Amino acid sequence: TGSDDPVTPILDARLALMPAAEYLASSLPVRGSAPSSASAERAALAMLEQAGWPELGARLQVPMCDLEPYERRVVELLGTAATAPALLILDEPLAGVGADELPRLLLLLRHQAAQRALLLLVHDAGPLPLYDWPVPARVMWLHDGRVQDSAPAVPDAIEPLPASPAVPTPPPAP
Repeated sequence: TGSDDPVTPILDARLALMPAAEYLASSLPVRGSAPSSASAERAALAMLEQAGWPELGARLQVPMCDLEPYERRVVELLGTAATAPALLILDEPLAGVGADELPRLLLLLRHQAAQRALLLLVHDAGPLPLYDWPVPARVMWLHDGRVQDSAPAVPDAIEPLPASPAVPTPPPAP
């Protein structure tokens, strides 16, 4: 598929079944012919080492869909960051991540925030100590796609807004 093609279920399935090494290597710029599987694995190992996740090197031949949620998040984040975007948009980057892996994944996110603009979309900002990040951060509360409130990310500012008004349930059809 071309780079302007929308994501399709077939493309999603192909990515899900792709080994982690191939996923990471596919993000790297290619000069000449596509890299061999051995050079793709070496590049993936180097990315994991540099990011502080060398133990994931043993899982590089595992399909993306069979990785643990935190492993998949790390591979996806490193693969996306390898393309050197100016803005990195992450939707629920901590979903499915356990308490043991959370501090290391937050460290990886903070490292990314120091290198580029980072937009995190989360339902629960509790695990994100944004006031401790290397760059200024803002928190925005959205409802129905509209900004409801915004504040600097300081320890006492990250409070959830009151629950949104209940949407009335339509009466049952006759």
